[in-house]
Amino acid sequence: MNNVTSRKTQTRWRRWLLVLVLILALFITFTFGLRLIRKYNKKIKKGPTQKAARKAKAMLEPSSVSVVQKAQFSVPSHVHYIFGMEPTFGHISFGLMHYISILGTVLYIKPERISWHHRFLPNASENVWWSCSQRHVTPREVGDVTMVHGRFIPSMHVAHKADILRMQIMREEGGIYVDSDVIPLRSFDELKRLAGSKLVMGKEEAAGQSGMANAVLVGAPNTSFINRWWEHYKDFEGTKGCWACHSVLLPKRLAGEHPEEIVILGPNTFFRPTWAELKSLYELDDQYDYIDNFAVHLWTSQEAKSYNRLTKLVPSDVWNGKGSFHRVARRVLADAATAGLLCEAAKKDMPLDPPRERVGRG
Repeated sequence: MNNVTSRKTQTRWRRWLLVLVLILALFITFTFGLRLIRKYNKKIKKGPTQKAARKAKAMLEPSSVSVVQKAQFSVPSHVHYIFGMEPTFGHISFGLMHYISILGTVLYIKPERISWHHRFLPNASENVWWSCSQRHVTPREVGDVTMVHGRFIPSMHVAHKADILRMQIMREEGGIYVDSDVIPLRSFDELKRLAGSKLVMGKEEAAGQSGMANAVLVGAPNTSFINRWWEHYKDFEGTKGCWACHSVLLPKRLAGEHPEEIVILGPNTFFRPTWAELKSLYELDDQYDYIDNFAVHLWTSQEAKSYNRLTKLVPSDVWNGKGSFHRVARRVLADAATAGLLCEAAKKDMPLDPPRERVGRG
């Protein structure tokens, strides 16, 4: 009897001990579980830790930066010139004026590359200004332009050949195209940012006429506007048609029909003084301030008819000239001298301490 009672007592104690163990386990589980829940809730309310935030930021930043860079630099850092499409160079030999244009590009646009598209090149041993310029440009030989959309155009003028070639360049490569008689005056970065997926052009307004000249073009490769413009060259007739119909008047019409594809800048951006204001450029400086100009067009064809001085320009003409062109040229040469870019031939007749002319915003 005593043995039975003893076994029952032991069994009862074991049961109570098991219950106590279970209660203790539940208590520990509940306590730690509650602490974990409270800690988790605090994290939710406070947001991620500083370390986690930094990690998240680091993961996001490269993507956002790349988008910004793509928007800012969709226009390649590449400047294109076209010169020497015929052996006579269009009767305008490479001279000091062209060297000053190249220096303006190097100093103010600061491109990664300057391509000099040509069929014929000046002889560096005979042409000092081409010899001075060679260090700054990459010559790229091109073939003759005789076909437009598969049609042979007989007796095409050299200016029209250059019109067609620049469109092919801008479609395939993009960047900045400038005529060889255009002198950049300041950085084009603002224009490159404006461009995005559009083409940037400036208005040309002179003597009651209005258009959009192709002497300066800024854009990414293969923009919709340049492709649309090129499509309309299917009816190009060369010298049989009107002289500037496709290069000046057509882009103005297309811009009116498709304004979403183009950025149109005011006439002062590239084309003041105009071809009707040659006296301001070459004779009497009216103190035109160039404040809105990113570049100045020298209108060499019109200048040759009225003065014919640019092809014979020498450094002394620059330092003693009275037109606003001479003021611009003095500014470029002085800046080039300061930057150590000036070749020996360009230093001739330069004052010991040349004044830095006030031109535009630079």
